[in-house]
Amino acid sequence: SLSMMRIHIHHFMEEKMKDDNLLIVKTSGRYLFLDQQNVTHVMADGNYIRIYEETRSHLVRESLGNILLRLNGAHFLRVSRSAVINVHHIKEMRFRRSMSIEVFLTGGNKCIWSRSYRSRLTSLLSSMKIS
Repeated sequence: SLSMMRIHIHHFMEEKMKDDNLLIVKTSGRYLFLDQQNVTHVMADGNYIRIYEETRSHLVRESLGNILLRLNGAHFLRVSRSAVINVHHIKEMRFRRSMSIEVFLTGGNKCIWSRSYRSRLTSLLSSMKIS
């Protein structure tokens, strides 16, 4: 029956949510099970966010702040009001005259690391023992 199917799906999702590396999002009436290691960055897009992987992206109705709470804090870092990046996907950073930083990610995407979030760069570099 439909109610039994819903119960089985609910239990299945509870088990999946115990996996710290799994990000479950609802988009277009379906649930996606994303491996956080494959997520390069997340961008705010109006009332939605766009979750990027190297070869595709997903539009999800959720706030950037809420998704950040569900992402692994050891890998993801907020770099502006509208962007969160996976530090393991950084290929290059270029400092700009405006004191912001262009961050180039695997998959060919880039984000701007705004100067108001620059203290997080210092923390990241010191944790990696880079001066």
